[in-house]
Amino acid sequence: MKLMKFIVVLLLSFSISHAFCQYEAIQPQGIYTSDFNIDDTPRLITYYMPLNWGKKDSYPLIVILHDANSNAQNTIKSLGDIIHAKADSGDCVVLYPDAVAGHWNSKTGAPLPATDSINDAGFISIMVDFFIQQYKCDPKQLYVIGVGNGGDMAKLLNCFIANKYAAIASINGGDKANPCPNSPTANSLEINAPPKDAIKQALDFVVQHEKQ
Repeated sequence: MKLMKFIVVLLLSFSISHAFCQYEAIQPQGIYTSDFNIDDTPRLITYYMPLNWGKKDSYPLIVILHDANSNAQNTIKSLGDIIHAKADSGDCVVLYPDAVAGHWNSKTGAPLPATDSINDAGFISIMVDFFIQQYKCDPKQLYVIGVGNGGDMAKLLNCFIANKYAAIASINGGDKANPCPNSPTANSLEINAPPKDAIKQALDFVVQHEKQ
């Protein structure tokens, strides 16, 4: 409960400045980056627009959270072909946030002073809201897939902001106990498999769900 209050308070206190691509400049199958400054912390996101971008009234949003000591660009290099093919077939926008110092503050790993005070749950939530407003993403079709440390972060999101995301999947997450054992399970999946096999399973799983 204390952590939940901490997240809510920081969500309300975020100050944001950003630079992003104008809506009219976005092209189908384009990969873009945007810089944000949230509470004096520089944040970077990368995002992919599907083949049919601009032809629909709304789009599902898939948030991909990279593993520890990695970033969005590495994830795109290793898994982007699979992810973007699914995004094209399902008309999904894909958001790749970058963690500060390559590590998500998932509250499950060993202490890490560089990121222990970073509210990543709040950051991701704000980015999702931004994409709902800026790029017509559907609030009923918000999905999160995380790899490794990113998988632990996905589980944290399902714990503290459970009513926001339609489904989450954790790939090769840590073996630490879930910080919220009572979090929803019907909309969550844990996979332990080689990343290229696991990402296919995760994508197929999450896009089946829609919030009522």
